[in-house]
Amino acid sequence: MTYAASEFVQRFMDATADPTNVRWTAPEVIRYANDGQRDIAMHRPDAFTTNEIFTCASGAKQTLPAGATKLISIFSNGAAGRVVTPIKREMLDASTPLWPATTASATIYHTMYDERDPLVFYTYPPATTAATLRMQYAIAPTDIPTPTTNFLAGVTGNLSVGDLFVNALLDYVLFRAYSKEAEVGNPERANQALARYAGSLGIEIRATLAMSPNQNSPLNPAMPASATKPMS
Repeated sequence: MTYAASEFVQRFMDATADPTNVRWTAPEVIRYANDGQRDIAMHRPDAFTTNEIFTCASGAKQTLPAGATKLISIFSNGAAGRVVTPIKREMLDASTPLWPATTASATIYHTMYDERDPLVFYTYPPATTAATLRMQYAIAPTDIPTPTTNFLAGVTGNLSVGDLFVNALLDYVLFRAYSKEAEVGNPERANQALARYAGSLGIEIRATLAMSPNQNSPLNPAMPASATKPMS
């Protein structure tokens, strides 16, 4: 469901008892909301995902589409073809040192991904331009337009974050807003909002690592010798 930015700002105004945008103008609230969406995307990339058919470039190295932030998983060749499994590159390097030079194919058996280079993955065998993959990847949120006035009436556009994360985003914006007024007695409110935000997202290292395509591979950490060969 698409969540209107104006509805979100109205919820903020209700929560802060600021119905006329006196303490926090609409552009300020939207700036906080855009920052919050990016923060959510960093901690919970699963909040901004797309599931698409990806057309491979020629060779082993593949680059995610523009706007992508990290790979989450690769399912199959094409819409419903052979399943693709992730493997550790080091193991393929050890068992098949010349794998980057193997004959290119339109059918991909395995993929390799390094979280330190989040926009790139590699295929085995190297791909031809006829190879396609059903994949899921995280995308960057789209900023809400900056309002042309200081008031709710000037707010347009929609949130990028899904409904499940709207409450977390509101807590982030409340944290930023109350932090601005810390000198007039709102530090406790700011801390409470931040705690709710962190609790809603489950911000911890496991939340990010759980989205890695390397986590659920039957070939990770150990890859059988047959894994580098096509299976019937």
